[in-house]
Amino acid sequence: MQARLKKLPDLERMLSRVYTYSQQTSVKAIYIDVGVIARLDEFHKLLSVLGVIRDMVTDIFTNDVVKGIKSKRLKALVTFKGKRNKVNLMPDYGDLLDEFKSMIQWKAVGTKKIPEPTPG
Repeated sequence: MQARLKKLPDLERMLSRVYTYSQQTSVKAIYIDVGVIARLDEFHKLLSVLGVIRDMVTDIFTNDVVKGIKSKRLKALVTFKGKRNKVNLMPDYGDLLDEFKSMIQWKAVGTKKIPEPTPG
């Protein structure tokens, strides 16, 4: 478990960078150059990390484990919020990640990944 957590990059820093890039380009026209591709590559890495975190939470906090937790607050923090269950605090962003992944195909060119929109 600790080994898996150590492999994760600094999520707060990644989110901050992606947010800053989005604010800088919200007013300007976007030209595809090396900097934009690097930012999109960073966004791709962020999506991957969020997927890994989601998988880790579901692997660790199975239904049996959650049933054994006595603290209501801890249960709410480690259980995904559903359409019928509004009490839980962890948002279920799995569908959103899948939607982003379906919109963009990433082709590997050397060590970088180049985005291409999917048809449609």
